[in-house]
Amino acid sequence: MGRLRSTGMSIAEMREYTKLVKLGASTLGQRRAMLSVHQQRIAQTIAELTLASRLVEEKMAYYEEWTATGIEPVDLPASKWGEPGPGTVVQLSARRRGTI
Repeated sequence: MGRLRSTGMSIAEMREYTKLVKLGASTLGQRRAMLSVHQQRIAQTIAELTLASRLVEEKMAYYEEWTATGIEPVDLPASKWGEPGPGTVVQLSARRRGTI
């Protein structure tokens, strides 16, 4: 259970998973399906956090340049990639915001 908790699995999901484990081998397919859905959520969270991290790094570089030159940069490099630029708020999924 500790391993599942460390992956961000909800308590309700862990209880369901434990119930299936106790029912035995007949639930192997259900358990695998649960883990597959959970893994997809983890992958989505990683993608969201990777974007958030990149945007924070770019913002830090923006402030470093401004501090070093005394001139506010026109744009963050991220905006050149077709992604959000200065002042953009990264929208995390409802699960990551804790509203689910």
